[in-house]
Amino acid sequence: MRIYTWVAILSLAWTQGVPPPSPPKGSSIVEGAVLRSDKQEPIPEVLISMTPTTYQGAQLTPLTGWTDNAGRFTIENVPQGTYRVTAHRDGYFGPVTESSTEIPLEPSLTLTVGAQDRKSGVDFLLTPGGAIAGLIEAPTGRPAFSAVVRAIPIDGPGEAATVNTNDRGEYRFFWLRPGRYLISSVPPWKSIDDQPADNYTLSYYPGTTDASSATAIELTAGGDIRGVNFSYRGTLTVTVKGKVTSTVPLMQNSFDLYLFPHESSISESQVRSPTSARVPNAATFSDQGQFEIRSVRPGTYDVGVETTGADYRRYVALTPIVVGSANLDDVTVNIQQPGAITGTVIAADASVQGELATVRIQVQRSSTRSAEMTNLLRLPGVSPDAAGRFTISAVTAGGYRLTIQPPSLSIVDVRQNGKSILNDGLTINDGPQPPLEVVVGRAQ
Repeated sequence: MRIYTWVAILSLAWTQGVPPPSPPKGSSIVEGAVLRSDKQEPIPEVLISMTPTTYQGAQLTPLTGWTDNAGRFTIENVPQGTYRVTAHRDGYFGPVTESSTEIPLEPSLTLTVGAQDRKSGVDFLLTPGGAIAGLIEAPTGRPAFSAVVRAIPIDGPGEAATVNTNDRGEYRFFWLRPGRYLISSVPPWKSIDDQPADNYTLSYYPGTTDASSATAIELTAGGDIRGVNFSYRGTLTVTVKGKVTSTVPLMQNSFDLYLFPHESSISESQVRSPTSARVPNAATFSDQGQFEIRSVRPGTYDVGVETTGADYRRYVALTPIVVGSANLDDVTVNIQQPGAITGTVIAADASVQGELATVRIQVQRSSTRSAEMTNLLRLPGVSPDAAGRFTISAVTAGGYRLTIQPPSLSIVDVRQNGKSILNDGLTINDGPQPPLEVVVGRAQ
C-alpha cells in the first residue's frame, strides 16, 4: 500500500512541477563508547541501535552505528525524538544491576534527542561471556562420541546450554553468561537399550549421579575453563512398561506422562530426557495407551498421567511403583471419574461473620515431591455461596490440606462427621465423601 501511495505522490508532484518529498533527516548527533565491564577496555564491532519509541514520520527503522577499534561510535543525522538505544555484540551481555535477577542479553537506555542536539557520553558496559570445555569418557574409558552434555545455570532462571561431544569425546560451551554451572552428561538415547546392565544414567561433574554432590563450575567474565573431564556413570537402570486405562470417555489417546521420584537423592532431572522437562527419558506411547520408560533407577516413584476427557475436562491419575533390579512390565495407571470435596464455611465468632463473603478455599495435596508434581495436582480455589457452601471438583484420591484467603483470616478447625481432622489432614478415597465444616477465624 505504501508503494502505490508513494507512486501517486511522485506522479502528482511531477505534474505540478514540484520536487518529490524525501524522508526528513535530523541534524543531531549521538556519540558514546562501549567498554568491558570488568576491565574498562574498549570493545570494537558493537552494533548500536536507536529505535524510536513513537512513530516519527518517515523514521520507521532504527538508526544504527558500529564502534571502532577505540570502542567509540557516532550516529549522525538523528531526528528529534525519544529513542531506545541498545548495544549488542555476540558473546557479550549487559552488566548485572542490583535489581536484576540475571545478566541481561544486551544493555539499553532511553534517550531524548532535541533539534540540532549533540548527545555525548552515551556509554555502555558489556560483560564478555565465557567458555567451559572438557572431555567425556564412557565407563570403559573410551571417548564418548555424541554424548549429550549440558551446562545448567544454578544462579538464575537462565536456560541450560546443550552440546554433543565430537569423535574424541570433547565438548566446548562458548558465549556462556558468567555464573555458576553444573555440567551433566548422558549417552545419546539411541545407545540405550532395554537391558538393565547396559544402561547408563545422567551423571554430573566430577563423576556422580547425585546432583547434590556435583561440583559447580564458577565461570567469570571472559573466562576460559578447560579440563572439566568426567565419565558418565554406568549404574543399574531398568525399563518400566505399562498402560493407561480409563473409566471415563477421553477426547483421544493422548497423554502427558510424568515420573516423580520419592527419594530426595534422585532428582527429577535424573529421570528426564535432556530435551524435555515433561516426558521421562525415552518414554514412548502406543495408540492403545501403552507406555515404556527406559533408564529408570531403582527407587520408589509415582507414575503420573494427565489428559483431556471428552467433556473437555482435565483428568489426572497417579500410580505408585517400586523399581528394583528387574524391569517392570505391568504397570497400570487408571484414569477414573474424580471425586469432589463439599462443605460449609462457618465463622468462629461474630467478628469475622461479615468477612466470610471474601473467603476463597484452596485445597492442596498434603505431600508433593516437587514443584512439577504440585502443579500437576493443583486445583483451582473456590468461593463459598451466600450460605457458606462450597464444592471443589476434580479431586483425585490422596491426602489433602486446606488453606484460605485472604491472609487476614485463618482456618481454626476442619471437622468431618463431627470429628476434627485439622491436624490429621483430609483423605480422599474413591466414592462419595462426607461434607466438611471449615471454621474460620481471625489470623493471629
